[in-house]
Amino acid sequence: MMTQKMITIYNVGGDSTEIVQPEAVEHLIGIFSKPIDEANFIHVPLEHGRTLLLNPNLITSISIQEIENRQN
Repeated sequence: MMTQKMITIYNVGGDSTEIVQPEAVEHLIGIFSKPIDEANFIHVPLEHGRTLLLNPNLITSISIQEIENRQN
């Protein structure tokens, strides 16, 4: 089985967002590895031309995990 990375973003108020798309995960790892400009939203490119906008002021923590990819 192959593994892939997953990021869980925890926000103020207790809600969370899980991101598993490989390109989006690598993009976020790059963003979170440097100081974040809290005055701007974080733009995360997703599949099909969509974009996820994250307000860095509402993020309380993140978790990066390796998960099993069960696709054949």
